[in-house]
Amino acid sequence: MTATAGSIVRVGADGRLLGFDRRFERATGLTPEAREKPLLEVLGSRLSPRATAAWAELVAAAHAAPDGVAVRVVEIPAPDGAPVACMFEARAVGEETELREVPGSVDVDVQLATFRLAATLGGFGLWTYDIAASTWRWHGGRAQVSPARGAADWMARVHADDRPSLKRLQAALVAGERTEARVEYRLLDAADQWHWIESHVQRLRLGLDGREVLVGVNRDRSDVVGVQAEGKRRLAAERERGARLAEVSAAMIAAVTEEALGEVMMARVAPLFGGTGAFVGFVHGDRFRMTNASRPDDMALARLDGTALDERRPLHHAIRSGEAIFVPSLRAHELAWPNATELIAATGAHAYAVIPFEVGKGPIGALVIIYDHEHHPSPDERALMRTLGQLAGQAVERIRLQQALTELARALQRTMMPSAPPVVPGLEIAARYSPAAHGLSMGGDWYDVVPGDDGTALLSIGDAQGHDVDAAAHMGQLVTTGRAFASHDPTPSLILGRVNNLLASLGRDNFATCTLLRLDPATGECAVARAGHVPMIVIDPDGRADVLETPGGPILGALQGAEYPQHETVLRPGTIIVLVTDGVVESRDMPIEVGMRRAADRAAACAGDGVEAIADAMLAAAAETGGEDDDAAVLVVRVPPASAPDGR
Repeated sequence: MTATAGSIVRVGADGRLLGFDRRFERATGLTPEAREKPLLEVLGSRLSPRATAAWAELVAAAHAAPDGVAVRVVEIPAPDGAPVACMFEARAVGEETELREVPGSVDVDVQLATFRLAATLGGFGLWTYDIAASTWRWHGGRAQVSPARGAADWMARVHADDRPSLKRLQAALVAGERTEARVEYRLLDAADQWHWIESHVQRLRLGLDGREVLVGVNRDRSDVVGVQAEGKRRLAAERERGARLAEVSAAMIAAVTEEALGEVMMARVAPLFGGTGAFVGFVHGDRFRMTNASRPDDMALARLDGTALDERRPLHHAIRSGEAIFVPSLRAHELAWPNATELIAATGAHAYAVIPFEVGKGPIGALVIIYDHEHHPSPDERALMRTLGQLAGQAVERIRLQQALTELARALQRTMMPSAPPVVPGLEIAARYSPAAHGLSMGGDWYDVVPGDDGTALLSIGDAQGHDVDAAAHMGQLVTTGRAFASHDPTPSLILGRVNNLLASLGRDNFATCTLLRLDPATGECAVARAGHVPMIVIDPDGRADVLETPGGPILGALQGAEYPQHETVLRPGTIIVLVTDGVVESRDMPIEVGMRRAADRAAACAGDGVEAIADAMLAAAAETGGEDDDAAVLVVRVPPASAPDGR
């Protein structure tokens, strides 16, 4: 042994390693050949620049100190596993330096003593996790980023969306799969305020023969990363929800029995909103019937089966009124429904939502989403639940109307496009759909009218690729996702862009054309965006019809990130807009330009007879085009003339 008695490492005036004992040799994996080499060169090749600098600082501090002694926590490179953190004393002996581990420094409190004050003053938190003992300790720091009642309380206050990834990272560090990590997550403080926390965690061995621990430093980064991270999270959540919504709508369309629809609603819709349970029932006559899919094992819940709709229960009230009910807590339930105990007793719910299946013909059924905790749905979440309730109502109506398997796809088409468009004050609207005439051939043509709360209307027409059940299902996805995106922002160009990106991200060969139009009947303001669809026909108040070729983008789903320019204009009072699919204006024997001009002339000829007459004329034109192999959709809208500001 070349080191002085009691020392671990001896360093020469020129920084070369003069000697080290067997403990240091075992801890670092150094070989005798390392002697006579510069200390910083030997360590620096296996340490970070920060850790290497700490050794240089320790040696320099000893020679600068009046008593020739300095103490620092330094890091030693381990041959395998976690790096070693030791408290070393450096003693100046002439021009040489002797370094040895401070006795008792393997205690975590001793190791971290110098960092506690820095943690408090610097506004960050300091903690350790003993891997062998599975114990977690807080060593001080900022109160808002510290645990109130230990590790369990800490993890409970981590945001539910961030908790799984945080637990996976912790497991990887404990297992030795990683030795260092940085992570950001949201944490709820004692005042119920969310903070964005950045944790820098490193796996270390405390002392040459000490225990392995995780050492973590927490910083509150809310002011820096909060806005950016929340924006990214919302964008990712919107994309995820949009993709899942498309899958749900496709599954709802594919369901051919009420039981199958019930399975879809419970297995896919309830989890979409974070529900922990669900059950479904349908109205038969004047009674509520549970589906076989619900399997009510509890007698209290089973007693709902066969109950009359006029009973005072939240489920029955939602079905009768057609209005969704959101009960965020047990207290809210007790105040609103003190005598309706079956649902709470049977499910153990702490909150629930009742989503009626809406159709125009009366009560039809409902989905009940159960939560095992208080749940306050956001306005967007409530709107999406109602939309799915409407789609479920249409699905139930379709299931009950279909007569045979050969009518399945046509029934899908009818339920996604109701026979009469909704009433929009100030607008005259007529719509038609004609399926392909031959065999079981069917298409994905659609139209949709969505009245806005501000008096505007969103009108769309389109053609999903294909002539089979998949085309009809794809059409349903487009209608559903378009409505969902419209609930966030009704701008046509933005809606088409988001629908396109969603379809492109799914990686399927499902494409579609579409024209999307937003119209304000009070002002005549009109915004149009097109995705590879045929032009629209505009009939001015004087009866002249023109084919308006507005700017457009590629078909939906073909090109990720495609843009859809928006054409904006103000329509004169009495103007009529005619939207059609290619089944009306194109065939093997007729170019689309010729078909469009013919359709415009036909529309102008009967413009004085009203929108219903124009819609009928367009279907007649489709039949003459030779559209027996293709379906056709027509949507006609007239803004109020100047003489009739109320639209009548």
